[in-house]
Amino acid sequence: MDSTELAALRQIQRKMSNEVRLTNDFKDLNLFCGCDVSYRDNRAFIAFVTLDQNFYVIEERIFTSKVTFPYITSFFAFREGPLIIQHFPKLEHKPDILFIDGHGIAHPEKMGLASYVGVTLNFPTIGIAKKNLSTSLSEYPKKIKEKGIMYNEEQKIVGYIIKTSKDSKPIYISPGNLISIESAAAIVLRMVHGHKLPEPSRRAHLLSRQALIV
Repeated sequence: MDSTELAALRQIQRKMSNEVRLTNDFKDLNLFCGCDVSYRDNRAFIAFVTLDQNFYVIEERIFTSKVTFPYITSFFAFREGPLIIQHFPKLEHKPDILFIDGHGIAHPEKMGLASYVGVTLNFPTIGIAKKNLSTSLSEYPKKIKEKGIMYNEEQKIVGYIIKTSKDSKPIYISPGNLISIESAAAIVLRMVHGHKLPEPSRRAHLLSRQALIV
């Protein structure tokens, strides 16, 4: 992929970032869906796992698609976003919120995978990533007493770094769309159940990995 094509995708990211809304657009949270994608050769295995608030599994689905976009840092949304967007409407039980394995607005263009999916689907999404992406870190002493993810140029908090268990590395939480920064972190913590990742995301990851060996 050449520089002209990447520049065009950057413009798409910047345009879409203006459509992100960081206000809670839901009434009740009863069903929480995690999504994760694994790869084998040129095939993607897209897993969705939906749990209720008591961590009972409501639905598990796995879909396969051909991979057409390469892995390029900060353009990850164009690789996985279309796959998730294509298959999410096929779920039998519509969740109230979708956890995405990737960043939301904690992205150089404020348009990570979770924001791309959330804006396209007009659906509440949260980005849950395992590494930082071109942001600086700053202490953020509010209700959630963890570090915040801050942009150097704006000095603005865009998410949280939270260590969910004593022996694990932290996760990077930021809203994708239709949810506030504080609510995104609080909801993720609500669905942590003894592991590093919130339970819907953890189970989706396991399901996508299991699909590779079938």
